Amino acid sequence: MLFVSTRGKTDLVCSAHAITRGLADDGGLFVPQKFPELSLGEIVSMRSMTYKERAVAILSLFLTDYTKEELFKEIWDMDSIGDIATVTVHIKKIREKIELDTSKPQYIETIWGVGYRFKL
Repeated sequence: MLFVSTRGKTDLVCSAHAITRGLADDGGLFVPQKFPELSLGEIVSMRSMTYKERAVAILSLFLTDYTKEELFKEIWDMDSIGDIATVTVHIKKIREKIELDTSKPQYIETIWGVGYRFKL
């Protein structure tokens, strides 16, 4: 993704360049030249993500010079998506065994941005 100065007096720059420079040479802020568009399906699919996964997914749309792994490492001080995805997969498998309807869990509740809790 390319970024442009809010004052419009500089050339387009990549996301890595915009981050390392902070401000454009003309004193303006860097903003995306064009904002990414998401389909309704893509937005709905984010509901099943943890807060951290969702944040990286959204940031990766803007910071295209970085991999998702790099974003996880720099933003969340985690080595990879696997650190989170592993827990998510295990919770899903446990829900399949104990919940009557996995789309409406009664026993293992997701607390967005925090984790999970067991309810009786």
